[in-house]
Amino acid sequence: LEELGSAPFAIIDGRQLERGDIERRLQQIEEQRRQFPLQWPLWGIVALGMILGMTAPLYLPAQYTLDERGVGVRFGGVSSLRRWEHYRNFYPHPRSVHLTTLPRPSGLDPFRGHSIMFADNRDEVLRFVEEHVKKKGTGDKG
Repeated sequence: LEELGSAPFAIIDGRQLERGDIERRLQQIEEQRRQFPLQWPLWGIVALGMILGMTAPLYLPAQYTLDERGVGVRFGGVSSLRRWEHYRNFYPHPRSVHLTTLPRPSGLDPFRGHSIMFADNRDEVLRFVEEHVKKKGTGDKG
């Protein structure tokens, strides 16, 4: 506004703006500056909520149920079922078994399936999984 002085208009970005338009725009900018300190904590809380929500499977419990239909997953009060046909391979580990949708080992395996932790029932779970998941790409079952 100081640069405008007493001129009745200014040309900004190739457009002629009247003094009243410029004053309104400057008032809007000043209002946004006053609101910013109030808005950033709110956006910080929203971002924190999103991060916690996206990472919740890492620290909140999930319950897995294996039956003849497939793998039932109960997480956060929501149940879902993945049929056995969905899985194409599995990899046993000392404390878990990873069910994957990919027929051969891949770098995408951690993102394409479920890792199911054992509860002192490793042999029972592995036997059940072997019966229901056909390992493709290896030519054998289990």
